[in-house]
Amino acid sequence: MTKFHELRIDDYLKNLASRNPVPGGGSAAALSGAMGVALILKALVFTSGSRGQEKQSLLLYGRKLNVCLSRLIKAVSDDSAAYLEVSRAMKLPRNNRRQRDTRIRRLSRALRLCASVSRRVELSVGEAAGICDKIKSSLNKNFTSDIFAARKLLKSSADSSRRFYDENINYLRRLLRNNGNK
Repeated sequence: MTKFHELRIDDYLKNLASRNPVPGGGSAAALSGAMGVALILKALVFTSGSRGQEKQSLLLYGRKLNVCLSRLIKAVSDDSAAYLEVSRAMKLPRNNRRQRDTRIRRLSRALRLCASVSRRVELSVGEAAGICDKIKSSLNKNFTSDIFAARKLLKSSADSSRRFYDENINYLRRLLRNNGNK
């Protein structure tokens, strides 16, 4: 499977705009969050003049933001891998009880994985947004527009990830309630 987080931006966007099932909205939400975190880190890198305790705090927050960034970058591909499993499971036959049970089992596992990735994205961008709120008054004032953009990207990522999580869990509930017939 393609590691979408390793593609050039133009290649990723062409894949996103294609008829292929992946990457999709979950992957794009993770990328949006990663871009938001990267902008906060950029502002942090250009912040100088901090001394003592404030400098130590900013270094600690920088390390935490880098962890968030790494998680989000990984989620760009993880979401695609999870959704590809949903797509494959949806194509399984369901003509008899054994086939339906296999399909339900595979779809359930894939939907849980998708929900898990969405939840990890939501938690990572939430953590990054919280850090941003704590440090924004200490950041280089030349980056206020970047921080504004970062906050919008993080919010978009969090909102989208929450929506994907809810949709995957709701679909899973319907699937189990209907015994795999839909």
